[in-house]
Amino acid sequence: MVHDDDGNPKTYIIPAGTMTYIPLAAVQTSPKVWLRANKFYPERWLSDGWQSHGGGGVPW
Repeated sequence: MVHDDDGNPKTYIIPAGTMTYIPLAAVQTSPKVWLRANKFYPERWLSDGWQSHGGGGVPW
């Protein structure tokens, strides 16, 4: 969700048929979801078993 400078939610009207783009790097590097989000840290994928990251790897 997008907020203005005062923290209020903003509304955007996107006409039907408009192509949109979400940069995956922005979606998958949230420090709210990932430890060391902006660092190359391959060990995050080497844990035993599957661990949820709050949807941080899913862009939709």
